[in-house]
Amino acid sequence: MKKTTLLLVLAIIPFLGFCQLTNTTFDTDVSGWVTQNAAGFSFNADDADASASSGSVQIVAAAATNSGIKSSPNAPLPTAGNYKLKFKVKGTAGDKIQGVIFQSSTGGQANGDNYTIQATGVWEPYETTFTNAFDLSNLNVRIIGKTASATYLVDNIELVQTFTQDSWVSNPDFEDTVGGISDWSEDASTGRVTSTFSNNASTGIQSGRLDFVVAQTANTENDFLENVVYDFAETLSPTEVDVTFDVEGTAGLEIQVKIETYDASDVLVENLNTGFNTLDAVVGFEPMVFNKPVTLPFNKIKLFLKVRGASMAQIGDFVEFDNVLGSFQYEVLSTPSFDVFSDNKIKLFPNPAKDVVNFSNIKNLQSVTVFDITGKKVLESKKISNNQLNISALKTGVYLVNVVSDNILTTKKLIVK
Repeated sequence: MKKTTLLLVLAIIPFLGFCQLTNTTFDTDVSGWVTQNAAGFSFNADDADASASSGSVQIVAAAATNSGIKSSPNAPLPTAGNYKLKFKVKGTAGDKIQGVIFQSSTGGQANGDNYTIQATGVWEPYETTFTNAFDLSNLNVRIIGKTASATYLVDNIELVQTFTQDSWVSNPDFEDTVGGISDWSEDASTGRVTSTFSNNASTGIQSGRLDFVVAQTANTENDFLENVVYDFAETLSPTEVDVTFDVEGTAGLEIQVKIETYDASDVLVENLNTGFNTLDAVVGFEPMVFNKPVTLPFNKIKLFLKVRGASMAQIGDFVEFDNVLGSFQYEVLSTPSFDVFSDNKIKLFPNPAKDVVNFSNIKNLQSVTVFDITGKKVLESKKISNNQLNISALKTGVYLVNVVSDNILTTKKLIVK
């Protein structure tokens, strides 16, 4: 499998529960937060969403910089990985603010981006990404004023974990050719192209090839090498899909990516077309990168590699694709509505396990979710039969299992042999 993972491979560290931000919208007060470095803070009726009964927290930075507020009490993050801290801020143009995660047990600190307020008296979004493997045992979130004596309003604080999905393109390197190009096909309805594999490859020994047997004669006559539909078995809401691949073919052909998304019932959600790149005259594979914003949640996705009708491809023209990687990031909110804490009564066994894992002392199960060491969700079930979960599809390695029952999250480490 020839692809580059976009995830950080992070060490497994035992963890329990979410980082519990108990008051993030400041509807009635500023509980759950305390001063940092002598900043003043208080409740303010001004609200980022203009709700009638909501408010925000007002922070007055001290004369020295790096003062603000921090969440209290300290709590752990759910797992090592990538996180985003987001909030709304209102202040004076030119003043700066920063989001921070402070690791109390080690004294370490992960500093987010400094943001400069663009306009006075306007709510603006702040967002910063943390990509470190945090000390998970005891930390807090801090909102820091970087301008001495400045006044800020802050509202709608969110701490979300970000995951990457980058394994949804089937047979991405075209090495699997059972029954033709496995998991790829041409749009046979046009009669203009045939698909096969080629012994010419960017890496490995094969690539996927489209040959034109009938010429394109109009801008609307687009031709595709299309992948199978991938089902994520859950609803995801990324903001952008990224696609990269290596390509070689007749100079002047215009290459584009089309993405179709579907809901759980196979109803089309969005039909998305990226911009296009033109093949160079130089012989040899060249890399292409495409990005497309996504506006609606979806459950399934299908990728099309497209030769635009505007190319006016002629009989004998061809294009070869290799090393196709589709990826996107999505977020999981550290939900403050959960009453989240460790419940050591729930057990899983055997551990290490091979094909199935058993649960004991579990009741009113809501979900079981398994994550690999990169933080990627690899298995999820809303119910289990006979207190057993089938893990035969998991590869050998270390995993983290989140069990939610009675609105309580319990996390266990599982070794699959």
